[in-house]
Amino acid sequence: MKADHSRSNETADEKIRRLCNKDAEQLKSRKEQLESFYYAQYDFKPKINDVSRNIARNSSVNELAYKKGRFKYI
Repeated sequence: MKADHSRSNETADEKIRRLCNKDAEQLKSRKEQLESFYYAQYDFKPKINDVSRNIARNSSVNELAYKKGRFKYI
């Protein structure tokens, strides 16, 4: 492992920021790895019944979600 000579002039505040950012990046990376591993065990395959399939066949998502008068809002 080589020494980084640019760090020899680094202040304590700069070192703290650098290490803090490095720790945050490592934590984020580890979290993403754990999430990938955890969710890999689940295979989400929604089952759509015939009624829903017929309703959706002739409509876009926006029409189904936002068409006024189609559903009663609570």
